[in-house]
Amino acid sequence: KRFVVIGGCHIDQHLYFDTAPVAGRTNPARIVEAIGGVAANIAHHLAAAQYAVDFVGVQPQHDP
Repeated sequence: KRFVVIGGCHIDQHLYFDTAPVAGRTNPARIVEAIGGVAANIAHHLAAAQYAVDFVGVQPQHDP
């Protein structure tokens, strides 16, 4: 089967603290970026299940 998935694709940013954050202090952390959005996630999972997938989405220009 072949699927065409149409919808959103976003850049998700996840913030992970190295330790429990403390208010008013410097808290070491790291940011991980990954592709997200409902349609992009569906397309990803279909492809991982070995289905043929075409994805149609709009990615707006990102301002630095």
